[in-house]
Amino acid sequence: MPDTRVELDFADGRYSFWLALPHVVELERKCGGKSVFAMYDAMGAGLGTVGDDPVYMGGGTAMVTEIRETIRLGLIGGNSGLVDGTEIEVGPNTARNLDRPPPSGPGCLLV
Repeated sequence: MPDTRVELDFADGRYSFWLALPHVVELERKCGGKSVFAMYDAMGAGLGTVGDDPVYMGGGTAMVTEIRETIRLGLIGGNSGLVDGTEIEVGPNTARNLDRPPPSGPGCLLV
């Protein structure tokens, strides 16, 4: 895997993220043909840092679909995680479940 892969604490563990070219093409298709570079600019416009940590500062024009699909496809491309000391593979089903918040109460629905 090339050096564009990153490892980040996410959800319930530490995961690898990587967008291979086929995933970039899928991302652009799922986001209405919007360029990955335009998505990068839109997502970055609302971010700042506190120390070394990225934080959402407000603003920006990124759509939720763009953010969720970037996370999902990055997880699939990275294909690995460390959860409670156990290495796991991250396929499409695991990635889809990780980008959803846990249920917050009885009868709640995930979309």
